[in-house]
Amino acid sequence: MGNGTINVAGTLSFNVATPVANGGIVIAANALNNVTLNLNGGTVNSNSTINGLSLVASGTSGTLNVNSGLVSTTGTAGVTSGINVANGAGTTGILNLNGGTISTFQINSNYLNGSNVLTTGGNSTFNFNGGTLKAIATNAAFMSGLTAANVKSGGALIDSNGFNITIGQALLDGTGGGGLTKSGNGTLTLSGSNTYTGATAVNVGTLAVNGSLTSNVTVASGATLSGTGSTTGSLTFNSGSSFTVNPADSLAANGVNFAGNTTLNFSSALTSGSTYTVVDFGSGLLSGVSNIIKTVRGTLGTTGTVLQFTSGSVSTDTWTATSGTWQVSTSTPWSNGSDSEFWNGDTVIFDDTPGSNAAVTITGSLSPAAVTVSNTGVNYTWSGSGGLAGGGALTKNNTGSLTIGTSNGYTGGTTLNAGTIVLNNASAIGTGALNIAGGALDSSNGTTLSTNNAVNVTGDFSFAGTSNLNLGTGTVTLSGERTVTVDTGTLTVGKLINTTGGLTKSGAGTLQVNPSAVSSLNGTLTVSAGTFGIGAQDLSVTGLAGSGTIQNGSGTTRWFFVTNASDNTFNGVIQDGGVGKLGLNKAGAGALTLAGVNTMGDVVTVNDGTLRFSGSGSLANASSYFINNNAVMEVSALGQIGTGAITVNNNSILKVNASGQVGGGLLTISSAGGGIGTANRLEIGGGATLSGPITLAPRNEAVLNSGVATDAIRNTGGDNTLSGVITIVAGGNQSRIQSDAGSLTLSGNITTTMTTPRNFYLQGAANGTVSGVIADNSANAAGKITLFKEGAGVWTISGISTYTGNTTVSGGTLVIGSGGSINGTAGLTVASGAGFKYNSSTPYTGGAINNNGTISGIGALNVAITLNSLTDHLAPGNSPGVQSFGANQTWSSFTYDWEVSDFTGTGAGTAFDQVAITGSLNLTGGLGAYVLNVLSLDAGNATGLVPNFSEVSRSWTIASTTGGITGFDAANWTIDATGFLNAEAGAFTLAQSGGDLVLSYAAVPEPATYAALAGLGMLGFVVYRRRRNAKCAA
Repeated sequence: MGNGTINVAGTLSFNVATPVANGGIVIAANALNNVTLNLNGGTVNSNSTINGLSLVASGTSGTLNVNSGLVSTTGTAGVTSGINVANGAGTTGILNLNGGTISTFQINSNYLNGSNVLTTGGNSTFNFNGGTLKAIATNAAFMSGLTAANVKSGGALIDSNGFNITIGQALLDGTGGGGLTKSGNGTLTLSGSNTYTGATAVNVGTLAVNGSLTSNVTVASGATLSGTGSTTGSLTFNSGSSFTVNPADSLAANGVNFAGNTTLNFSSALTSGSTYTVVDFGSGLLSGVSNIIKTVRGTLGTTGTVLQFTSGSVSTDTWTATSGTWQVSTSTPWSNGSDSEFWNGDTVIFDDTPGSNAAVTITGSLSPAAVTVSNTGVNYTWSGSGGLAGGGALTKNNTGSLTIGTSNGYTGGTTLNAGTIVLNNASAIGTGALNIAGGALDSSNGTTLSTNNAVNVTGDFSFAGTSNLNLGTGTVTLSGERTVTVDTGTLTVGKLINTTGGLTKSGAGTLQVNPSAVSSLNGTLTVSAGTFGIGAQDLSVTGLAGSGTIQNGSGTTRWFFVTNASDNTFNGVIQDGGVGKLGLNKAGAGALTLAGVNTMGDVVTVNDGTLRFSGSGSLANASSYFINNNAVMEVSALGQIGTGAITVNNNSILKVNASGQVGGGLLTISSAGGGIGTANRLEIGGGATLSGPITLAPRNEAVLNSGVATDAIRNTGGDNTLSGVITIVAGGNQSRIQSDAGSLTLSGNITTTMTTPRNFYLQGAANGTVSGVIADNSANAAGKITLFKEGAGVWTISGISTYTGNTTVSGGTLVIGSGGSINGTAGLTVASGAGFKYNSSTPYTGGAINNNGTISGIGALNVAITLNSLTDHLAPGNSPGVQSFGANQTWSSFTYDWEVSDFTGTGAGTAFDQVAITGSLNLTGGLGAYVLNVLSLDAGNATGLVPNFSEVSRSWTIASTTGGITGFDAANWTIDATGFLNAEAGAFTLAQSGGDLVLSYAAVPEPATYAALAGLGMLGFVVYRRRRNAKCAA
């Protein structure tokens, strides 16, 4: 805001959905600004967490006149949230509270500079002249650091609003004789040297004077004065007021008047027989001492200007009646062997003395040294307007019950050893720790403790659940292996900690953890029945078991951390709670098996060990899954997960087997930026189907792995299908899919989004089929896929692939099925020992084929084939069959694996193999350059005895051409008939017949036939037949 005056009667707000730091309202924001803001009604709001309302930031001066209405800074209490009167160095800020209300966390002159360093502000003045200053939180520095805080004629009304606040700032006399009025529950402590001269009225709550005053102080009924400071004025205690004295120090005044019944309390325990100063009344008068109501045994007396109290003895008091009032200095219903009265400082026992259930009405503030309830047959109920205070402790023993309906403030703690404590008041157990060694808790009215007690659990206990019970946000510390039984209803507790064991939740009810910080169990969480709720913060355990329910019991997303070193199985349900989703983080080397129907909807992260969904185990709603750090996520034995995206990182594995089901979400198999030797992969086996898309980030070859990168997808057994699109993205240079056992079908398309070539490998000892399309990047022609076939298995391409990179077959067999095609490939290389079987009905027209292995099949190869070594094999057909070649061929050396399945059959392709060349064949090899393996097949087309064999001569056209054959020389051919398993006596020969190569079998006659031929003079003819035609190979 710039120069000038602004009058506000409506509403001026700076409120955002999420409060921000260093936001808020600045009245004079810039250099040379002089601004006055008058609030004459309405509201000024700011919910900034730091510097909520600044009168001056860097301007010359700023003034806020609050005449009526409300100034409110409601941001979360922080370092400087609240009102900064002059938060710029060298500036002047004035805040005049003339009426209305200022509701804030604090008043000061500090600010956070641009580097978030707390810095002293400029000249700052706060003038009280009417209106109300109201606290919104407990603060030990509610007002401090101002140049001056003046109390003018309108006075100061300070409302502690149920909180404990301290004003260290000196409240000065601002002329006009203004005074101070304390209102609101809670304690206002004045610790400065205060000089205002008007009266001080303590109307509600407690005023603690630890500094000095120059004011007369009056304490109203129901209010309390305490402190260790002094005033130059007098003290007046009206009837119904209280005076709390610190035994170690006391107030000093100039006259004290106990004008009516005044309760005298001490802030700590007294020692019997010791004398303590109550108040030093100085040069003034001391009156009304007889109106003092003592709460401990002892006597009052004066020494000079000092009122003193000498402490009497204490006793042990036992309650005796079935009903009665518990208050100070009553003679019934107590038994203590002396005065039959209770006084503060006594030890109190409630046992079975009354004989039947007892109703105890508590009146006033009682401070017993200790209370022990050791009841078996008598159940106690505490009620009334009073309560227990002081530093004493409450202990509950034996099997009876204690119902507490009173508001208590004792600090010594509560111990439950046995029996039942029924909590029916928000302050039932004071502010000390609740120590549970056994027994049971209960509530019959749905109490929520406001005291947020620390809870220490050293023994097993139960919650009866007559109505729900909330113990607040205090930390619950468990010792050893503990069991909490919630029979019905809901028991809510704060942060759980167990460094020495785990927790078992039993019973049909709900144990809800609603902490202010992350809960942790150094042991196993066993939910054997009912529900375990994760509330305002996350939960971390080192094991998980049971068959109950774990749910997010809050309205926001929470994490459940399971770090199990050994194997665990959880048969229950992990689920969200309304809008609050629950995420699971699995760590630790052990396996965690989830066998229940889980419905949690946030992220699942597996950082170590194995997370397994098995049997009926499922997770339908998780938003995503991340598998990291050598971890495994396994879906097996009918386990199921939903459609959330899955990312496999850091040498981790997703296993899907034994009919496991994975939804259609995106599966990303990363490569750690193409990291060498990274082993992230999908393992699939046992008849599984994955329908979602898969993203493969290639990895680089590993030097320690003979230059071979690890596989990204591995088939481990059974017939399995990946039906989603597989996309190769950024990373290294190799993407590998491996089939080790069974068969794997890739029915989705395979492509890449990259603008540089990508190497795609099909490998393994077992078989696989690619029925989808292998394609380059459709958006950028440079993004080519190069295909490699490795390993001993058979991979079949049955779809029409369009990739344009090279194809290399270095192991096993690559089959192109009847409907398949790879005509876009730039070239095909078949390595020694590997095979390429082309069965497509579409002729192959891709790049040239360099064969160093075996070419087979019944499809047409309409390109030049390189055959230049005896390790280069042609094996036409599919035992048997015709292999067609649609281009001129020049072959310098090869081995022809020729099969016959019917010795007398005449059909090429059905009875025997044939190479059919549409074009010419030029045989350029020399002596020994060619081998013809003659192989017999049985009726089932397996290696065996050929059907219909007999010693008769016959011939087969094993190669045909349309353009003729050149370079044939029978001497260059070796016929190897060791694979012809029939017991033949004749001989195989090979000859050229026009544009064909013809294999002939010449039968050798039986001996009787030779004799007959000799008798006819025809033996020489037989020899001639075997030697005719110089071009034949024998």
